[in-house]
Amino acid sequence: MNVTTNRARLVKGKTRWYILFYWIPLGETKRKRERETCGLNRIHNLKERERTGLIVVKLINELLIKGEYPRPTQKQIDLAIWAAENPEKKLERNIALQDGINLARDIKATSDRELSNKSYRSMNNIFLNWLKKEGIELSQARQFNAHFAHDFMDHCVRDRKVCNTTFNNYLATIKSMFKVLEQRGYIDTNPFKHIAKKRKSPKLRRPFEPAERDIMIQAIKKQDIWLFRAMLLLFEGYVRTSELRRLRFGDFDLAKGVVNIPSTKSKNKYSRTVTIPTQVLHYFVNPEFAKYPANYFLFGSDFAPHPNKECGYGTMYRKHRKILVQQLKTGKLQDITGLTWYSWKDTGMTDATDRMNIKDVQKQAGHQSIEETMRYVRPNAVNHGMRNYRLDVFDKLQAHS
Repeated sequence: MNVTTNRARLVKGKTRWYILFYWIPLGETKRKRERETCGLNRIHNLKERERTGLIVVKLINELLIKGEYPRPTQKQIDLAIWAAENPEKKLERNIALQDGINLARDIKATSDRELSNKSYRSMNNIFLNWLKKEGIELSQARQFNAHFAHDFMDHCVRDRKVCNTTFNNYLATIKSMFKVLEQRGYIDTNPFKHIAKKRKSPKLRRPFEPAERDIMIQAIKKQDIWLFRAMLLLFEGYVRTSELRRLRFGDFDLAKGVVNIPSTKSKNKYSRTVTIPTQVLHYFVNPEFAKYPANYFLFGSDFAPHPNKECGYGTMYRKHRKILVQQLKTGKLQDITGLTWYSWKDTGMTDATDRMNIKDVQKQAGHQSIEETMRYVRPNAVNHGMRNYRLDVFDKLQAHS
C-alpha cells in the first residue's frame, strides 16, 4: 500500500498553480514529493480554477487513503468534477461501473445460446480491463457519458485493432449491456446509443469453384461421413453451424425428407423447415442413421452422435480445414485462400440461384428478405440471363441483312 505523511493541498504559486502531496511508493522507503498541475493552469478563470483544484485535491486524497496510485487520470478528474456538479444524482439509483457491467453480463449471458453468452462474457472482460486501465471502474455508471463511450470504441480500434465487422459486433454487445442498466434506472441514457456502425469489411471468404467443390465433396465423403452429412446440410440446406450443433435426430422427418429447426435452435429465433434434396436424401435414410434415439445430438462429442453433449463450435471448421490443407498438399487443389467451412453455404446459395427461383432459396435459408439471401450469393462475372435475352426485332434484322 502507498503511504502518505501529508494530505494533498492546493498551492497557488506566482507562475503556476499545483497540487502538493507526499507519498511513499510501494516497495520503497523514501518519501517522494509530488507537484501535479492536473491541467489547472489551462483554466483562465481563477474562481473556476480554484473550484476545480479543490475537487482534484479531494480526489487525490481519496486515492491516497485507498492506497492507489495518486496521480489521477483525466477521466478520473472529469468524473470527479461531474460528481461535484451533480450532487442531486446521489439521491438517484446508483451503481459502480464495474458492478453495473457485471450485472449486465449476469443478466444477458443466461440464454440457451452459448455463443451469445460467450460474447457477453468476453465483452465484460474487455470493458472491465479498459475501465481499470483508465482508473474509473469505481465511478458511478451514471457518470459514463457518450464521450467515454467513444473513447472505449476508439480503444477497440486503436489498441485491439478490430476490423469493421468486429467493431460493429462489439458495439451491438456493449450497447445491449448498457441497455440493461438504462432499463433498471442506473443510467439516464445509453451512452453508446448514437455511435454509428462502420461500413462492413469486404468478405475474405469465397465460394468453391466447381472443380474445387467436386474434389472436396469426394474427399469429405471418403474421410468422414458425419462431416459429409453436416456439409450437405450446410451446402444444400443452408443450416448454420450453430444450428447444426444443436440438431438432434428427432428434428428429422425423413418420411417427408425435411429437417425441422425450431425457434429455440435457429440463429434468428424463427422456426423453419429445411428440405433435403431427393438426390442426397439416401445419406440420411439408412440403417446407420436410423439406429440412434431421437434425443441424441447428430454432431455430438468427438463428432459422433451423443446423448447429451454437442460438438464444439470450432470442430467442423477444424476438421474441414484439415481436409482442405490435405488436398492442397497433394496438389488436387491449387489455392485454398478464402475457402472455409462456411464457403459451402456461399457456394450452395450461389449455385442454387442459377438453378431455381430466388424465393425458393430464400425460403430454404429461412431469411426474412431477399436482400439477406443475396448477401451470400456471389454472382458470376457473366450474366447468363442477359446473354440469352432475345428480341424478335433483332432476329428479323439479322435475317434481312
